[in-house]
Amino acid sequence: LVYLIYQLTVLIAASRWKLDSVLFYYDLAFNDYSPLWSKYNILLVTFSGPFISLVIGFLFYRFFSVRPKVRGLLRLFFVWIALQGINLFFGAFASGVAFSEGFGYVPEWLSFNVFWQILVSLVFLFILGIVGFYTTSRFLDTSNSAYRVRDENKLKFLFYQVFLPWLIGSTIIFLVKIPNNMPYDTGNLATMVFVIIPVMFNRFARPSIAFEGDRKPTKIKWNIITLFILLLLAFRIGLNNGIHISLYYKFIFSLEVSPL
Repeated sequence: LVYLIYQLTVLIAASRWKLDSVLFYYDLAFNDYSPLWSKYNILLVTFSGPFISLVIGFLFYRFFSVRPKVRGLLRLFFVWIALQGINLFFGAFASGVAFSEGFGYVPEWLSFNVFWQILVSLVFLFILGIVGFYTTSRFLDTSNSAYRVRDENKLKFLFYQVFLPWLIGSTIIFLVKIPNNMPYDTGNLATMVFVIIPVMFNRFARPSIAFEGDRKPTKIKWNIITLFILLLLAFRIGLNNGIHISLYYKFIFSLEVSPL
């Protein structure tokens, strides 16, 4: 979800200069040799995706994931949206610098030398670690049970609630994009580890919600699993051959979407 919002934001930003694109399940493709490109719009188009991701991450982290009426799986969903959004800014910078793709074009076109690119990348990865450390309590708030977040059970709970979802989810995304895994996107999956590890080892975090002490049973939500499979198939099959999107707006809004 956050990945598609990222790509669609880049698409809309590029349309400001009549740069149309093709949306695939693995990339948003442009004509890199178009004379319409300039240093100015390259910077703005490339920066737009990470920027909107950071905005989404901040909003979900600061406001939506902590609302009292948001509980259980929905709260967990909001926390993951927040972390993915934040990672697609701070982690994407480091990944972009490493592979000279995506967000990495921004420091290149701003003429950052290698030292500054690496230094900013390290600072951003450190920020991800801080975000992860302080997100532990948010994950504990999704337990719905005081039993699961006792000191003796906390690490096990975080393993199932945080580490495994990241590992399995990243693996699924990687497998779905075979054989066209882009190094930049794969790097973005990997940089999430700088969030996950501090979450796992924050022993001082406590849930902000007072739960009952009984041990509640764990149930498989088959409706959510079914929805996940359908969305995954729509993403992979629907964008397999690419969708050519022409969006023009100034005084008149014009949108054209056609399969290749």
